[in-house]
Amino acid sequence: VDVADVGAFTRYRLTTRADDGVVVYVNGTEVARVNLPAGTVGPNTYATAAPTTTSATNNPVTVDIPTSVLRNGSNVVTAEVHSNYRSTPTASFDATIVASR
Repeated sequence: VDVADVGAFTRYRLTTRADDGVVVYVNGTEVARVNLPAGTVGPNTYATAAPTTTSATNNPVTVDIPTSVLRNGSNVVTAEVHSNYRSTPTASFDATIVASR
């Protein structure tokens, strides 16, 4: 995500969904975690819940990204999506970031 001037906006809001679990990072700093245990998350970490895609879509995860993790220029947003295989074999992902003054 390219941001010409971080200070030009007062809020950077990320909206995503947790189907089944999600961790979102901005420039390497965790900014959101839903339905995943605390601590280090790895490829064998299961989500702690198994909402349906419909439920996850109808209950979005919204987080204000701290401006302290953003920088002028190029910013890297990454996400890990984890399934709860004990209850569901599927997962979905979607995300938006909206800047406002």
